[in-house]
Amino acid sequence: MKKFKLSVKEYQRILKSIQLREISLKSIRAEKSVEYLEKNLELNIKDSSKYIPDDKNIGFIYHFSLNAKSPDKDKPAVKIGVDFSVEYSNPKNIPIDPEFYDIFPNASLKYIVWPYFREIVQNTVSRMNLPPLTLPTIML
Repeated sequence: MKKFKLSVKEYQRILKSIQLREISLKSIRAEKSVEYLEKNLELNIKDSSKYIPDDKNIGFIYHFSLNAKSPDKDKPAVKIGVDFSVEYSNPKNIPIDPEFYDIFPNASLKYIVWPYFREIVQNTVSRMNLPPLTLPTIML
């Protein structure tokens, strides 16, 4: 695990200074394979983020991928990949330590974007005419 020099106090100061401008769906890809569909699907969820440098805003692309597969099958029954574009403003134009951009996605941003992903999964699976996939309330 990487050790950061940015203090908790400084991190909180930055968080209080920035403002969420927008969370929008950038892309979605969903596939179903009914031949692999069974009642007890195991969920494998991965996430990643990318900081998008910008002079005026603090931007990230946040990616989630979900594979739902039966333990005894070799391929997933459901695959969903989603990219979100997330923008924050810095209205007071405070200086931001570069380490913030490494810490923020896992310490805060994933918890902000996660409910949007849960809703997309629920809606998409329903539109695929499949039984619901219940994701946990928070991704750890």
